[in-house]
Amino acid sequence: MASFGELDKCDEGTCEEGSGCDFDFVGESTSTKEEESDDEEEILSEGDVSPHTNTTDPSGEVNNNAAPRRTFSVDKVLAAIWGPCEEYINPVLEDYIAKFASLKEGKIRLDRFNDETIIVFSIDACHFMVDEMALDPSTRWYDFKKGGAGLKYEVALSIHTNEIMWIRGPLEASIHDISMFRGYTTKDKKKNKVDKDAFINYVPAGKKGVGDSGYSGEPNKIVTTRKGQSVEMKRWLGRVKSRQETFFSRMKSFNIMKNRFRHGKRGTKDKMIRHKNCFESVVVLLAYDIEHNPLFEV
Repeated sequence: MASFGELDKCDEGTCEEGSGCDFDFVGESTSTKEEESDDEEEILSEGDVSPHTNTTDPSGEVNNNAAPRRTFSVDKVLAAIWGPCEEYINPVLEDYIAKFASLKEGKIRLDRFNDETIIVFSIDACHFMVDEMALDPSTRWYDFKKGGAGLKYEVALSIHTNEIMWIRGPLEASIHDISMFRGYTTKDKKKNKVDKDAFINYVPAGKKGVGDSGYSGEPNKIVTTRKGQSVEMKRWLGRVKSRQETFFSRMKSFNIMKNRFRHGKRGTKDKMIRHKNCFESVVVLLAYDIEHNPLFEV
């Protein structure tokens, strides 16, 4: 069996024009222009950051160290390169995806709370399009941002270092960001049904993060932009939130994260497991990426 090393042709730019070299872990087709435009997320803060662009920080300065987006071959192209059919290629890709995802324990760490800094992290939820959950139809899956079924994940980044501190998901797209943070993510929201694995339970007393207005209900844990704050403070909060969105834009430069997820034919649970593996593997790759191509400083 050929190794993934053969994909270096794509990185070196030696693949033939029109060969279809677009990254997709398990054979997602290239998105249409309509889907691409629907997926763009406008970032409104001090010095807007254009989605899917890593070359400019909110101050307007060009980052010459930013890495260009990479594209990798879809399963149809890999089948032509390796020889075996797509039915053989897909399980091999899924095996590699699971191996990448298994590295998350070493790359996603909460030890930054040991620092003396009070405001330690930025947090936000990211939405992803998926096919309808045909075997579990419900409005819980509805994503108001995309206008269809979706999944969401919670991501926390270290503000002062280029590290990922926390990820959680997937959960139904209709769950509010602050409910996800608090752990009110079960169907029964009584106190004895609160998810004990929620991020709020891992934030030590005296430590805080930065979030958008959706987290304004937790002022003891999350700092949001409010009236009465100084201009400098508002600008700094804007830069922190733009930095978070820049990370999400890098994530969605992978087609499997950017396009509608159509894999998992054995029910809702199978679809969610497959999407989680893809998400975690991309997060691991980005954890290594930001070590060498860091996000802009705030």
